[in-house]
Amino acid sequence: MTNVWGIHTKDDYLFLKTNVIAIGWREFGDLSKIKDNRDAFKER
Repeated sequence: MTNVWGIHTKDDYLFLKTNVIAIGWREFGDLSKIKDNRDAFKER
């Protein structure tokens, strides 16, 4: 089985030109403190 993640943006500049993905949810907090798996993100 292959996992596929979708990224949807209003402005693709960061993604297409600089290979950066930005999540703009201040309430989400510091992403570096969350384990790098889907379940951890869903729990957060």
